[in-house]
Parts: sequence; C-alpha cells; structure tokens
Amino acid sequence: MSEPIPACIAIGGKLSGKLVTHLCAAIDADRVSLEWGDAAFRPTTAEELLKACDDEHGDGTLWLCDDHANWGRLPNLEDFLTKVGKLPFDRRSDGKLGFDPDLIFSRPG
Repeated sequence: MSEPIPACIAIGGKLSGKLVTHLCAAIDADRVSLEWGDAAFRPTTAEELLKACDDEHGDGTLWLCDDHANWGRLPNLEDFLTKVGKLPFDRRSDGKLGFDPDLIFSRPG
C-alpha cells in the first residue's frame, strides 16, 4: 500500500556525459514533472536536461516535482543521485495524514 504525498527535488552540479542516460531513466521511472500538475518530463538527452534547467528557474538547477509521490519519496532519482555521489540535491515532501514533512539535503564531498 502507498500514500501519495507531494514531493519535489532540486538537482544541481555537473554530470558526466556517460551518466546522462542513467539520470534520464531515473527521471522517467519516477514520473516527475517540471511543474506541479504537468505531464511527466521524459528527457532523453543532455540538451533536454539543460533546457529544463534554463527554462524553469534560470539558475542551472533542475527542479522536478510529483503531486502524488509514493510516501513523498522519489526513490529512483534519490538512489541514482546517492550512488553517483557527484550531484547535490534537495528533496522536499509535504506532511500529510500523520506523516511529518521531509527535507533531505545531499552535498557530496
């Protein structure tokens, strides 16, 4: 059983070109969007990732969200980012139905 809780993640830093397809796969697997309530963002290239960083916030940060994240987590993205260990990220999730809000910071190095 799951509990849908809104969550968002901000990803910064630079990623090796050989890991772009893996990041794209993690984004696709978690079905995240560029804006609340939008269709899933399904990038396949570094150019699409970079365009999303520039278009949405203009600060080079890739910001993604999910209105109905399972337990407020984005497991594929978080696992990928943690294993690679090179990109800083912040993941936030709302509190809901007896669950506290969550804020996870990762700053490699």
